[in-house]
Amino acid sequence: MQQELLFLGQGFQRGAQEGSGLLLFHRRIGWCLFFRHEAWIIRIELGMVFAAEGIDALVTRNAENPRGRRGLGRIEFEGFRINMGESRERFVEYAEAILNAFETGYIESDGKFYKQPRTAIRPFPFQSFRGRTYAAAVSPESARIMARLGIGILIIAQKPWETTVAELNNYREIYREINGTEAPKPIIASFIACHEDASVAQEMYEKYIRGYSRSALNHYEFHNKGLADVKGYEYYGALAKNIEKHGADEFVDFLAKLQVWGTPDQVYEQIMENQKRVDAAGLISIFSYGGMPQELSTKNMKLFAEKVLPRLKRQEVNGSVGGTRASVTIAAD
Repeated sequence: MQQELLFLGQGFQRGAQEGSGLLLFHRRIGWCLFFRHEAWIIRIELGMVFAAEGIDALVTRNAENPRGRRGLGRIEFEGFRINMGESRERFVEYAEAILNAFETGYIESDGKFYKQPRTAIRPFPFQSFRGRTYAAAVSPESARIMARLGIGILIIAQKPWETTVAELNNYREIYREINGTEAPKPIIASFIACHEDASVAQEMYEKYIRGYSRSALNHYEFHNKGLADVKGYEYYGALAKNIEKHGADEFVDFLAKLQVWGTPDQVYEQIMENQKRVDAAGLISIFSYGGMPQELSTKNMKLFAEKVLPRLKRQEVNGSVGGTRASVTIAAD
């Protein structure tokens, strides 16, 4: 199957509101959420979808990247009766078990949180997913975990680009040292407001991109200094201190300005500028957010598909989302 960039429309905004699991993106079927299953059941479900659809890449969802874009809030952890401070360890244990199952045909784990006797998986994997699995890593510690797991980076812009580039370079160095090969080129996720009239695009930015940024701040309590005392969330505690110093409005503006808006030409230029910053191989585009009416979000997506997407697909980025599909040979029990 020809490799393509991954683009998502309205459906990206309407995921399950709960739990940790795996989020799978595909150029045709969109996304699938696997939630609160035993890991071996998740592996079977994914394997069947991959075999039927020829999936190019897998994007995992962790405490910093549920729904493929941002982290679980404290209120959600409380609803599941799960200690928020365990989220990073839980992600690592489940990710290791599932990713290893893709390579070996067997799932097993003797971790602190996940216990699973060695069990054969059906259907057995027939292609490797090494080099074509992605997850968000907002904090530097998460980036180190992704490098150790052999996972590519999904960039969700929420810090200065120079900081993102520096941390990405550090991740690449660690990945190279641990895995003996270059890291997959990253994917960028961007909220997009595209309109032929620049003034209308600006209105979309002011109302919907900024509105979404404020909702993220409020729901995920980026301003909560108590996060500094939660294991795995120390980075967000430091962020809260910064928000207290400069104010919530300034932080909302900062998050919003990292996104993409304007006429088709302006949107194209902004995306290519971001691509060059991080040497990205793919883009996840979000077109419906912040309470945007469906009619407007549909026009937003269609205009992008008509005027921007063809130009992006003509660009040579010397890499692809999905990497090389090496075959795996496994003897069944």
